[in-house]
Amino acid sequence: MSRRTLKKEIDFSGVGLHSGKPVSMKLLPADSGEGYVFLFGGKRFPIQSAKYSGDGRGTVLAFDSHRVMTVEHLLGALRGLGVDDVILCPEGIETPLLDGSAAPFCEEILKAGLEELPGEPSYLRVSSPVYVTSEDEKKICAVLPSDRLSFTYVIEYGDNAIGTQAATVVPTKDNFVAELGQCRTFCLYEEVAHMRSLGLGLGGTVETALIVDGQRVLTPGGLRRPDEFVRHKILDMMGDLTLIGKPVIGHFVGIRAGHAMHQKLVDRIAREFVSA
Repeated sequence: MSRRTLKKEIDFSGVGLHSGKPVSMKLLPADSGEGYVFLFGGKRFPIQSAKYSGDGRGTVLAFDSHRVMTVEHLLGALRGLGVDDVILCPEGIETPLLDGSAAPFCEEILKAGLEELPGEPSYLRVSSPVYVTSEDEKKICAVLPSDRLSFTYVIEYGDNAIGTQAATVVPTKDNFVAELGQCRTFCLYEEVAHMRSLGLGLGGTVETALIVDGQRVLTPGGLRRPDEFVRHKILDMMGDLTLIGKPVIGHFVGIRAGHAMHQKLVDRIAREFVSA
């Protein structure tokens, strides 16, 4: 297998999920072996050098004095489509939300096309089980040795349209958009006012997220698939795993997890397998 980058530059523009401000993200072809690199003011930062957090309804990356929010859907799209090397150029504090999924990113990446590069992709294969839990042990993230990338995820949201969902997915470049990429971010209607009081979700609407009010999904057109909620969580995890700096091969498990737990697992994988 050859490494792959974009054939040409791509520009995405829209509003940020949390800031509600106009933002854009430019993607540029990269050289073989560069991996995922963020470009700020002419200075390049590999993704694995980021300081990251995930407690505020999305993944936030910090590189020195530079910061960019809600990167997970775009990063998931890049990894899901098999892009190995790319330069990401944020303009504004966030990645554009678009329709709340990775599908619009995938569409433009596929339209631009991918170019093969010299060298082979470098994978991190998990050789022994690793897991992390929340302090109350109700949230769990784990990875088990496997000969392919796969995910099992479980969410529990009580008595509403989300309820309890579970899914197991083996993503490939060919099935990524249908299995994960089209699945949108979501929240409960009763959470919206509180989120906005914290300065979060200011750019979210029923057109850019799945809003759930009891047993109703307020978003026009409803769900794209019955288990769209849990599959979006897998998309989020796939994006968060790019923080390791190279594709990881293993079977990943998330139970009532989220960005903070995904990142806790990334930390553990980095200690166990990257730094060793």
